[in-house]
Amino acid sequence: MAKKRRRRSSALCVCGSGESYAKCCGPYHRGEAIPETARELMRSRYSAYARGLVDYIVETTDPEGDAWQEPVVQWREEIAEFGRNMVFLGVEIVGGESDGDRATVTFLAKLERRGRDVSFEEKSQFVRRDGRWLYSCGEPLR
Repeated sequence: MAKKRRRRSSALCVCGSGESYAKCCGPYHRGEAIPETARELMRSRYSAYARGLVDYIVETTDPEGDAWQEPVVQWREEIAEFGRNMVFLGVEIVGGESDGDRATVTFLAKLERRGRDVSFEEKSQFVRRDGRWLYSCGEPLR
């Protein structure tokens, strides 16, 4: 049986910031704030996957980037399915660079599926459009 995911706002945010969800990724997910950096967006997306917030994942993906998928209805179902089948154990930001409206973030996503470690490392590309960071694409590193 899979571990239950915590959904309480007072619980520590799964993004690894050390803050409560209510103070960390919660404001982004509720539309009360937008991530100011690509790293913040990366963490908030990981947290959104863990919480099953499909809308947030779609809304923070660059429609002009390689990660965007059509038909969106099917993509939304795939995102939801991924979230339901994983136990989210945390994310570690390994590195990153920023150059104006473009940035990269390398991270290790710690995941478990059916008791098996399915963690992965990725170098993600981000772009800032209209003052808002968006995930463009990612390259698996291991």
